[in-house]
Amino acid sequence: MIFEHFWEAIGRTNFSRKGYSWFRDLLIKARILTHNHRQEFHIGWLKKNISKEDFRSFLKKKGYEESFYSWIDKDEILGMRKIDSKIYQYHIRLFKDGEVRGHYEYAPDRYPLRHYFSSRFEERRKYFLELLKGKLSEIL
Repeated sequence: MIFEHFWEAIGRTNFSRKGYSWFRDLLIKARILTHNHRQEFHIGWLKKNISKEDFRSFLKKKGYEESFYSWIDKDEILGMRKIDSKIYQYHIRLFKDGEVRGHYEYAPDRYPLRHYFSSRFEERRKYFLELLKGKLSEIL
């Protein structure tokens, strides 16, 4: 609990975001950590006429921000999150083949250990389908 309160105090600083990304990438390159798959919870396929930048802009208008504290899944080209109640986050990913995946979990800058161990890792499909109405292809 003390560790989580300490992390919360520094977690939203620019330094901690850059430091986390650097440290994560170092551990992956050193093969101490591995992550070479896509996490669960397929939502759909982004319409072909919507670019990555258009999708990013749309999500920013809905309150999303770049996801600094996260794995970078295989073939991921965009990862964004939206904080919910200062404790949780909606996390959405776009992949180079147009697939969109998302989940709901503890925010890592608030509860890093609960986040890391996936203490709460939920699909929330209904939420994401409502959010992305008109953005996803009907063909799955």
